Amino acid sequence: MPAPRSVPDQPLRKHRRAVLTAGCAVSLLGALAAGAARADTLAEAITEAYQTSPTLQSQRAALWAIDEDLIQAQSGLRPTLSLSGGAYAARLQDPATGAYGLPIPDTNNSGQLLLTLTQPLYTGGRTANERRAAFAGIKAGIESLRATEASVFLSVIQAYVDVRRDQQIAAIRAAYMDVIGEQLKETKARQEVGDVTKTDVAQIEVQLDQARILLTQAQAQLEASRASYLVAVGRNPGDLDPEPPLTGLPANAEAAFDLAQANNANLLQAQQTELASRASIGAARAAFRPTVSLQGQLEFGALGGPSTLAPYYPGAYRRTIAGYATVTQPLYAAGMNASNVRRAVAQNDSDVSRIEITRRQLVAAVAGAWNQALADHASTSAAHAQTRAADATATGMREEYRGGLRSTFDVLYAEQVLRDAKITEVETIHDDYVAQANILSLVGALEAHNIIPGAPRYDPNKHLRQITRWDMLTPWGVVIDQLDALGAPGSGQPPIRPAAEPRPATIVVDETAGTAPAAKP
Repeated sequence: MPAPRSVPDQPLRKHRRAVLTAGCAVSLLGALAAGAARADTLAEAITEAYQTSPTLQSQRAALWAIDEDLIQAQSGLRPTLSLSGGAYAARLQDPATGAYGLPIPDTNNSGQLLLTLTQPLYTGGRTANERRAAFAGIKAGIESLRATEASVFLSVIQAYVDVRRDQQIAAIRAAYMDVIGEQLKETKARQEVGDVTKTDVAQIEVQLDQARILLTQAQAQLEASRASYLVAVGRNPGDLDPEPPLTGLPANAEAAFDLAQANNANLLQAQQTELASRASIGAARAAFRPTVSLQGQLEFGALGGPSTLAPYYPGAYRRTIAGYATVTQPLYAAGMNASNVRRAVAQNDSDVSRIEITRRQLVAAVAGAWNQALADHASTSAAHAQTRAADATATGMREEYRGGLRSTFDVLYAEQVLRDAKITEVETIHDDYVAQANILSLVGALEAHNIIPGAPRYDPNKHLRQITRWDMLTPWGVVIDQLDALGAPGSGQPPIRPAAEPRPATIVVDETAGTAPAAKP
């Protein structure tokens, strides 16, 4: 709210018109640079990135690849059918001679066709553990996709508020140039009547040149932010509406820590990755166990030898139907099985440590983000008060300068302080918003259903449902899966019991510090 005035301030109204004019000019330049771009809202920008971001498209495709691990794991207990065949033809020139001294030719041919059906019954628990590892890997992939989505959303928010910040800063600097230009005209007019000296004019000219340099730099920074917006969203920004308030922020630091440890995608991914490697240990240990399978064969020819090819006499082919039950017990694998177990255990130990590393990094990140948000919020409140005070000071300086009570330097300094206060206010509002978005990202709340609830949501399980729809081709598939899981070897690793994490302290910002105490009644 502007400071109260007792008399109309015509120069201040001119200053405000200059600010509005410069702001319209910067917006017009942005619209021209954006071509046919229209006004954007933050929700629209996030929705467009959610639907078209190549980063998200890549991560979704990576999740499809992970989904295939389940199909490959389940194939260990699914029936297989193969068809093989062969044909043989030969012509022999016998060295013996026949009538009239001519050689006696001898021809021979044979053929065989074999249809084989194999049904594994028991893999020692290997398939059951591979299925567990595949399910955990898919869940880890989904959490990785969540983390990528949060990163993309945070990038869009950052780019959006960066453009708005730089647009406002460019408008402030352009308005400041107009104010200094008006001040220069007024000072030159006063110089002509002898009220001020050439030094006063030179002071304002130097300030005007400096303002021109700063405006050029602000415009360059705006174009850089627009380029970052193009990368994050996929198109150039138009006129950007003010960013809406962010919802879902934790009530306090303790709630932020608890939400982060329960919902942070990176931590959940690390936990699911550990479960996958834990199941891989059981799969490696199953290599020491026996396997059981059934096999049936339908053969045209003979098991002991092929039949003679006789296309005009199909009844001449021999047919054989055979069935086998095979039990295989590994005895010695040259150390390969033991090596696979040791490698799986080592990988699981690494994943356990990775959980702890991720948890500690998360705690530090939440503490840092929370403290930064508190500091930015306090800075925003102080910046509002600073701008109000600087506005009142600049207004008084201009009035006193016209009355001869202030020097040119005093007026220029007051205008510079007002400009810097406005820029600081814009920057602190920007930083406060980004800090809040960062907290939402860390606690796992920066998700599509929270920030763009009306947009169509991507279903990470849709592809998995499609490829597993026809998985159970045999009615006994579920029974065999249960038999293989019954008594499957475990990892042998102790359960994870994380120690209570010490949590860093958070700052306490006293926004009333430095204010005058209330008067006693």
